[in-house]
Amino acid sequence: MSDDEEYSRRRLLRAVTGTAAVGTVGAVGGAATGAYLSDWEPIGDALLRTGSFGLEIAAVPRDGRGDPPSVADDDFRTVTTVPVEFPEVEPGDSGVLRVGTRLCESPGWVRFRAESSNQTGLGSWLDVRLMHRPTCDGGGIELFAGTLAGLLDRFDEATVLGEDCLGCEPPSCLDLEWELDPEVPAAYAGEELSCRFEFTAVQCRHIEKPDEP
Repeated sequence: MSDDEEYSRRRLLRAVTGTAAVGTVGAVGGAATGAYLSDWEPIGDALLRTGSFGLEIAAVPRDGRGDPPSVADDDFRTVTTVPVEFPEVEPGDSGVLRVGTRLCESPGWVRFRAESSNQTGLGSWLDVRLMHRPTCDGGGIELFAGTLAGLLDRFDEATVLGEDCLGCEPPSCLDLEWELDPEVPAAYAGEELSCRFEFTAVQCRHIEKPDEP
């Protein structure tokens, strides 16, 4: 097993079970609940880099209400896609997924889009709020409030995050807060829901702000 494969395996285990003691992602009745990362998807550097230009992404989930989890330096990976899954969530379940972004070698604009991994009516019953926090602290800008189905429609094309170029310190954070409607019909019991967040970056050099998408 290569070092990268071992890191990916340990990162997945951490996302699913590493913080279960504080209720981040646990298991009830043998089925995992909450949003978690199914795995990192490493890609070639050529898709991300121009000279010394590189986008790094970190994603940390937490079940339940409360402040988003913090993002540490060793959470960042050179990836463009964050897969997110909601396996067999129960009515009233809630959580938050924090995605950190940074460009440490050269500043740039970061663009974001969301795409469904599977089509299901459950997305119309999953209430979400998407916040962009330029410095990963309190405050920030609400980008969307509604259902996950609505978010996938709203961000099916790339959107530039923030009004300024992104550097390395501090990183920028995108927080997805979610809760399954307690009145969700019983017909959706046991359904799974998944989507993915995709990121791209454009160097700031000579660009005030890139067009969308």
